[in-house]
Amino acid sequence: LFFENAYKDKDLLNSIQRPIKNAHLNLNYPIVSNKIKDDINNFEIDNFQLYPTVIIDDNGDFYDNFWFFNIYNKIDALNLEHCIIDDYDEDDKRHDIDKYYLDVNKLNSIQEEKRLIFIPEKASGAPVFVHKKIVDIFNKHKVDTLKFIKVSEWEMGKQF
Repeated sequence: LFFENAYKDKDLLNSIQRPIKNAHLNLNYPIVSNKIKDDINNFEIDNFQLYPTVIIDDNGDFYDNFWFFNIYNKIDALNLEHCIIDDYDEDDKRHDIDKYYLDVNKLNSIQEEKRLIFIPEKASGAPVFVHKKIVDIFNKHKVDTLKFIKVSEWEMGKQF
């Protein structure tokens, strides 16, 4: 995968040069450096792989030491009865969720290491959920380009 600054033209007009750092974000999906990848690879996480990625900076230079979070299956981890959902319809396969509540029983049925990174089923446009063990890796590498919010504190709009 190849990524470049979506604001490049505007940034250049305003003399802004965005640095290439240890982590970036494409929509909901993190892109991480080799250093972070190496630490994450110490875990066996289900439905997750790191895909080789190149970041092209505003000068056209290529940085090929990055990896995209590819989450290829979602997991059933939500307590939909407690989630705050816009226009809930039990027949819907995906819901617009304003506040997430995880189901402890569902999570406990999955080995912790296997669910360190996931996207929940039945949630339209859900963010990537990462366990504190993964957040600790980002903190270890002093990532300041991503903001992590506890599920209990997240509500629609906080991601902005």
